[in-house]
Amino acid sequence: MEREIKARIGDVDAAQDQIERSGGIGLGISSYHYTYFFQPPGHVLKLTSHEGEVHRTRMRRDGDTFIITEKTLIANPDNELESLGSRYGIKRVMHNRRTRYQLGDATVSINEISGLGIFLIVASDSPTIEQVRHLLGTESPNLVVDSFDDL
Repeated sequence: MEREIKARIGDVDAAQDQIERSGGIGLGISSYHYTYFFQPPGHVLKLTSHEGEVHRTRMRRDGDTFIITEKTLIANPDNELESLGSRYGIKRVMHNRRTRYQLGDATVSINEISGLGIFLIVASDSPTIEQVRHLLGTESPNLVVDSFDDL
């Protein structure tokens, strides 16, 4: 199962340089639109719109990481939004400008989330705090252990 570990970024240019110096291969920049729904603490349910597709994603927190437990392409996004909104209630809507890199078996991204700030996400089967420390050039990264909709 894929996991994510997140941290706030203080110096975006330094983070980008370090990712590239570490062998990160640029995968491009794109925009995402998120609709989050109310869930119990430590659980996430969101619809993600990206490049004409909509996915339903469920995640749960496990220590410093989030485990992606479901990612499903949605055939009828309007019906899904209405259904999830009626069942759970819409908690928050956000926009993200994401710059993605491939670094070994991990996908690393710099995420500019409207109203929240800029974050590094390392996603793989087993992301580590050591990877985040290395990519941000600090022994004490500002880890984010809450879902973005809770910040």
